[in-house]
Amino acid sequence: MNGNYQFLVENDFLEQKTLKNRFAMPSLTFKDEKHPCCAQLCFKRGDVITLTQNPDEGWWEGTLNEKTGWFPSGYVEIIECKNLRDTNISECDKNEYQRETVENLLKFEESHVVELQELIDRYLLPLESRQILNPGDYRQLMSNIVDILQHHSNLLKSLTLPNTDQKKIGGAFLKFAPILKNVLNIYCENHPFVVKILTNNK
Repeated sequence: MNGNYQFLVENDFLEQKTLKNRFAMPSLTFKDEKHPCCAQLCFKRGDVITLTQNPDEGWWEGTLNEKTGWFPSGYVEIIECKNLRDTNISECDKNEYQRETVENLLKFEESHVVELQELIDRYLLPLESRQILNPGDYRQLMSNIVDILQHHSNLLKSLTLPNTDQKKIGGAFLKFAPILKNVLNIYCENHPFVVKILTNNK
């Protein structure tokens, strides 16, 4: 059992001296070879702890608010993932996080399309007109960049359609995944030849 499990705190465990008498708390007697990190993890009722180790029945290691330490296992109960929404992240927060994630995906895809278009317009096409490379080397250099641009442009259009629900945006990526995988594989296979051409024409 490890970080895949999370626990909801039932009782406070701030310091031993603050515990109420009804909570019997043994003193820490960790041996270095068994527990190299002897820090206690302080928490309060309602906190959610991510389990990192549970070598002993009585004491477990967990992480809370980016701090890791040992805590008594009897003070927590396991919670289902479906309950995390109520104890840790509100539905509003989840929707906001999803919105920001989708927004970042769209910005990245739009930026990628713009950069590909600039690569073609500002570098590759002028290179052809100046006849610096022989036709065979130029075709090798161009590879299938135009195809890559076309498919990424189509993906971007699909993502920005007015009727595209952000909750179903993954479907657009799945639809274009086989096509993009194919054209990007071709590009990667051609890359060593492009490097050789550029090296020979420095």
